[in-house]
Amino acid sequence: MGRQCAGPNGEDLILRVPPGTQVLDHETGRLLAELTEHNERVILLAGGKGGLGNMNFKSSVNQAPRRTTPGYPGESGTFRFVLKTIADIGLVGFPNAGKSTLTNVLTAARPKMAPYPFTTLHVNVGVIEYPQYHGRIFMADIPGLIEGAHENRGLGHQFLRHIERCSLLVFIIDMAGSENRQPWEDYRILDRELKLYSSVLVNKPRLIVANKMDLPAAEKNLQTFQKKVKETIVPISCHARSGLDDLRAVLWKAVKVSPLQRSLGTSTRPKSSAKKKTSQKVQRKKTKPSMKKTVLRRKKSKR
Repeated sequence: MGRQCAGPNGEDLILRVPPGTQVLDHETGRLLAELTEHNERVILLAGGKGGLGNMNFKSSVNQAPRRTTPGYPGESGTFRFVLKTIADIGLVGFPNAGKSTLTNVLTAARPKMAPYPFTTLHVNVGVIEYPQYHGRIFMADIPGLIEGAHENRGLGHQFLRHIERCSLLVFIIDMAGSENRQPWEDYRILDRELKLYSSVLVNKPRLIVANKMDLPAAEKNLQTFQKKVKETIVPISCHARSGLDDLRAVLWKAVKVSPLQRSLGTSTRPKSSAKKKTSQKVQRKKTKPSMKKTVLRRKKSKR
């Protein structure tokens, strides 16, 4: 044929996934790729390549070649996509401990809130804004954990993978014991469930937020809790909106401030551009006048 034909290449098939997606081999479970940045790309399967027609083998000594190459099919495979939410802070706590309420008051996210457990059925990610630092912190709220979560009890075990990338775990504890449980027992159970789920979560930095401090029994329970648990504790009340400013400051320092800056006591607050730079005046040293006199003598010209 005289149409200079060639086999077409396979068209690109692009699957758009959110940052934090892992690609696993469906049969072996081996991790093949992990996309954590925006506009990051990875080729899982190479597409088919079309064959070459005889026009590609034409030369000055072979004007009508009869040589061609066949096309090759594309690769095939079966994969499993797993999403792990990327956030700075992961909230951990029992149902009805106040995780969704805290997310509501600190961020612009509006998760469902109700006076009964298991109101959170999926992961909610909120953004805590810090205008004075020109920065922000991402906070992930997962469904509440119960005892035996590592054995697929409740809902929280399905979403624990979303806090594996968090740099700080925040334990929300009902310090008033409004659910007829002791606060220190809640913390012990939560710590045990994380250990049984993954060793990665155990080694992460943690912060304890004592919620519902507006209730009568909370103050006494907090004193007992501090004797039993040696961790940093920030008392707050989401209902009364108390202690939230202190919590915001602690979260920023724990997530954004480096350990070296913490030890030096320096802040990451940027310098205001409104301040005018003061010019440094360079003082010149005053030189004393020289006592020597220079005498200029004219040479007599020879005639």
